[in-house]
Amino acid sequence: MKVFRLIRLARALGAACVRPFVPAVLAMVLTLPALWTGLQSDDYGHRLTLLGSDLLDTRQEEMFSFVDGNPERTAAVMDFGLFPWWTQPDLRLCFMRPVTVLTHRLDYRLWPDSPFMMHVHSLVWLGAMVAAAAVLYRRLMAPIWVAGFAAALFAVDDAHGMPAAWIANRNALVATCFCLLALIAQDRWCRDGWRPGLVLGPIALLLGLLAGEIAVGGVGYVFAYALFVDTVPPKRRLGSLLGFALVVVGWMVTYIAFGFGTSGSEFYIDPVGEPVRFVRAVLSHAPILLTAQWLGPPADMTVLLSTGVWRVVWVAGCVLLVLPAWMFARLLRRDATARFWATGMVIAVVPVCATLPMDRLLFVVGIGAMGLVARFVQCYVNQDATTGTRRITSSAVVLLLVVHGLIAPLALPFRAWSLSMLGSWLQPATAAVPNDPSVEDQTVVVLNAPSVAGASLYLPCMRAAMGLSVPKRVRALANGLYPIHIRRPDAHTLVVQPEGGFLRPPGERLEGDTVDHGPMYLGYTMQIMDRLFRSSTTPMRMGEKITLSGMEVEVISLTPDERPAAARFRFDRPLEDASLLWIRWKDGDYEPYRPPPVGTSVTLPAVQLPTTPFDSLFRTISSRAMRGQMWPRM
Repeated sequence: MKVFRLIRLARALGAACVRPFVPAVLAMVLTLPALWTGLQSDDYGHRLTLLGSDLLDTRQEEMFSFVDGNPERTAAVMDFGLFPWWTQPDLRLCFMRPVTVLTHRLDYRLWPDSPFMMHVHSLVWLGAMVAAAAVLYRRLMAPIWVAGFAAALFAVDDAHGMPAAWIANRNALVATCFCLLALIAQDRWCRDGWRPGLVLGPIALLLGLLAGEIAVGGVGYVFAYALFVDTVPPKRRLGSLLGFALVVVGWMVTYIAFGFGTSGSEFYIDPVGEPVRFVRAVLSHAPILLTAQWLGPPADMTVLLSTGVWRVVWVAGCVLLVLPAWMFARLLRRDATARFWATGMVIAVVPVCATLPMDRLLFVVGIGAMGLVARFVQCYVNQDATTGTRRITSSAVVLLLVVHGLIAPLALPFRAWSLSMLGSWLQPATAAVPNDPSVEDQTVVVLNAPSVAGASLYLPCMRAAMGLSVPKRVRALANGLYPIHIRRPDAHTLVVQPEGGFLRPPGERLEGDTVDHGPMYLGYTMQIMDRLFRSSTTPMRMGEKITLSGMEVEVISLTPDERPAAARFRFDRPLEDASLLWIRWKDGDYEPYRPPPVGTSVTLPAVQLPTTPFDSLFRTISSRAMRGQMWPRM
């Protein structure tokens, strides 16, 4: 009886969403909490760039080019303190997104001091994207309630929450919207003979690629459409693909020729420059991302797990994906449109494996996934083209409807709001430094930030964006999420040894730990951020020195996995000098700090971060995993 009730609800929802504006409004309403999340993390840097601040030497059209791989420029940014001291000299994080840049420039032309209106602008793009998806589903799926149901599922997908709320991540909304428009134009040309579609399709895909790299996934759907949906002779199919091929090749050549791409980061992998590492990432990340898309557990959670737990989750994901693959087998053999959705989805997941698995990467993947879910439910209703017994199929339908039709719309508002949790540790760093002109002649030394990268980058950017005095330099020494042992051998020097070393892998239980488990959700996120600036394929060397204005860092010991275990920080003046403003994190906030006397040692306890609704889950999983109990007994 429960399954029939869910089916009735699904059909009613599909019937209500047959008009594209209905699912569009539904998505915007469910993400309304985003309107009050304000500016977060990268938004502050973008604000400075778009307002022409001298703090960041970046042109407006390059607001997504964070560092270009030039060691001299990287050294200058490190010297000011925006990047942590372990930053890889040839680090490159450059993204070509001029179309999205135009949307941000519009924000700062119309409402430069209203983050609320900037979020409204982002939600408009979300609505446009969902409306375009609804149009595509209507063109390719029948009866009409099935298309409406697919549109409704896409509208309430909770994976859309974070990009809808993060102004800096608007590129995902814009790029996916243009991908959908390209597919609509392609379908109109191929099936209706609408000649403008032959040109407008490739143009829309080009705009998507120029809005965000996530649009590369749209190429998979274009190819799958020609393979499974288009019924014209093969030569004409190839002709319809020619325009798209020219666009993709031209975009790739331009992207590489102008130096866009990534290198030197643990976050990002260059598929062209690091093909072996990319293939490994696809094999590692694709099952995690597809499991998150189909069954709901956020992919973001997996990047916060230890290596051992990650492997268990990966194996479980592979096993769980076998069931839908088996159940859809008969449907895929009979239904060309289902093959289109499935092929496009699988191809779309490949390019997003070039970075850490996160739900915010699943926009283009979700287009095909929701089309398949709706088609599978339709087959169950019609008792047609499903594999397995009626009972097994009923269980699968119930699971999919509960995950995507009930849990997702409940989770979407929370995930749209959850980005505001970042401010819980960013704001205290900004407030800890006095708003006094004398600060502009001082170097702020952050001893034990929850994130070295966060303190280095966001402290000066946020203060400048808020109109506060900006320190002359920032020096963030160590991540304080685990205890830090400090020794002062002389008046100018501190030797710092974090428990487990610098650049510690998130979630790992290491020998010598004095805590039962690591930090929870926010803490793991901070550890991941610190690893953005250096790839583990280029470890630091014993005795390596980093010379910055007023301070030299020397790596004096290494961990077994070749990370810095301890570092010597030598300043060009006594640590008590008035030009050095020391702060430390304690009891959920920053406070002034006085370095220990010469010849003494101290140990700072692990910092405490605000708790989140995810913490109890992480605490249970991590503590049991470290004791050899991978999952709690039911």
